Amino acid sequence: MSIASTLAFRDLRRGGRGLLLLAMCLFLGTAALAGIGSLSAAMLAALDAQGRAMLGGDVELVVSQRRATPAELAAFAAAGPVAEVVSLRAMAHKGDQDTLVELRGVDDRWPLVGRFRLAPSALAARPHGTQVAIAPALADRLGARIGDTIRLGTQPFRVIGLIVEEPDRLGAGFSLGSPALVDMAGLDASALLQPGSLYRSGYRIALPDPARAEVVGKRLAARFPDAGWTPRTTENAGRGLRGGIATLGQFLLLVGLAALAIAGVGVGSGVTAYLTARTKMVATLKVLGARSTLIARLFLIELALVGAGGMLPGLALGAMVPWIVARVAGDALPITPRLALYPLPLVTAAVLGTLVALLFALPALAQARRVPAATLLRDALAETGRPSWRVLAAMTALLGGLVALAVWSAADHLLAAGFVAAIAGLVLLLWLVGIALRRLLARLPRPRAPLPRLALANLHRPGAATDRLVVALGLGFSLFVALAVIDASLSAELAGSAPARAPRFSPPTFPQRKPRRSAPRCYAPRQTPGSRRSRRCAARSSRSRVFRRRSSRRSPPTPGCSAATAR
Repeated sequence: MSIASTLAFRDLRRGGRGLLLLAMCLFLGTAALAGIGSLSAAMLAALDAQGRAMLGGDVELVVSQRRATPAELAAFAAAGPVAEVVSLRAMAHKGDQDTLVELRGVDDRWPLVGRFRLAPSALAARPHGTQVAIAPALADRLGARIGDTIRLGTQPFRVIGLIVEEPDRLGAGFSLGSPALVDMAGLDASALLQPGSLYRSGYRIALPDPARAEVVGKRLAARFPDAGWTPRTTENAGRGLRGGIATLGQFLLLVGLAALAIAGVGVGSGVTAYLTARTKMVATLKVLGARSTLIARLFLIELALVGAGGMLPGLALGAMVPWIVARVAGDALPITPRLALYPLPLVTAAVLGTLVALLFALPALAQARRVPAATLLRDALAETGRPSWRVLAAMTALLGGLVALAVWSAADHLLAAGFVAAIAGLVLLLWLVGIALRRLLARLPRPRAPLPRLALANLHRPGAATDRLVVALGLGFSLFVALAVIDASLSAELAGSAPARAPRFSPPTFPQRKPRRSAPRCYAPRQTPGSRRSRRCAARSSRSRVFRRRSSRRSPPTPGCSAATAR
């Protein structure tokens, strides 16, 4: 063991409690970053693992306001087993209660992937005919129980059970109402699919080779180019939920970086106070022949040991966050996290904590190296000079690495770069405010009372931590204010955008086509050629032929419209 290591262990055994602030700050900062990263990674991993079940197959072809033709169904069936799902919004009625529901009609082959499950008290495994399975929230809202009758469209349906597990529900995206499920016969009996109804038809295909899902989807959509088909694969399943989780994780990561910056200020203050208390020891070692390099290695070993003692428990706590969240709030999450150990968030948190600790502790370490041996005899404070260019270069490199890693680990690099720049600008502004405050306090008249005089002197004396205290308090207060303002703004936006009284459901209105003007016709009896009445009828017939030619040049009806609508 080297001399520096031996001295470091002895010093820590004798007075290591002075670095407790360093350990606490690094523990909290790394635990926050590791926990946020691990939870976000666990949620995204769960989405990736359940992507096939969320989609309901390997590829899905979607079309709006119509169902597939026999030729299209034959093309889909040639690629693999097909399940049809028709989804729309409708009103469910029971007595004087009515509410909006997300109604889905499924065929007998649904679901191709996963398992559909009802509560144990269900009357059947799945709905058939005029039977419906509803979500527990819908049952509570309507006051419906198993065996009761509710009305969907023009058809009464009997409730056979409460939905417990619906494998492709998350892949359906945002929904305004509670789920309700019927089969295709029940959907046809409800008479909800009429010309002008807003519904979407999806055809899920289970492929022999799931790796060719994207190729098969594009090929089938290109086979019917004018039909309006949109292919979806497992990568598109739950895209909105995936984006929401990524955005929330990025927001929490930025909050964690701000908390780590505050912890860095605490690290700098704790290291400065600890090394200031070791001034006599440093002077004694220099009197005995120790070089500045040995002093720097001694304190670096101490900081590394204490920092590791604070970061390792923080990383362990952060790695356990997915288990803790799944146990405490698993039912409130849209998807259960995939419980595993994710090394990348832990390594990122450890590197960020190390860079922050070195960045804020480096000035104090450089100051400890410059403690002269004569301090042991004179009992005077060492003059705090400006850091050398080597120290400034090292701090610049550490800051660059910290910014690069913070931007790289974020989903939105531009937003992360702007946030880091704002934090740096806020730290600089608060530091200048602290310096200005020290100078202002130094120019104030000294109070006559001893206690206020000592308090004022401690704020502007050489080596006072007033500027660092201003930075720490300002950063913490700014973070809390920002979170409070964001919460108040979102709450006010949600409260202001939703009217106090609004219709439960507003059906869309479609512009009515103007009735076609009939061409002028001549009902005159047989006339003598060349007579005045005959010439008038011939002119009307000529105008009629021109009108019919102009009408035939009109654009054909939109594909997907019914024949009645086209007429």
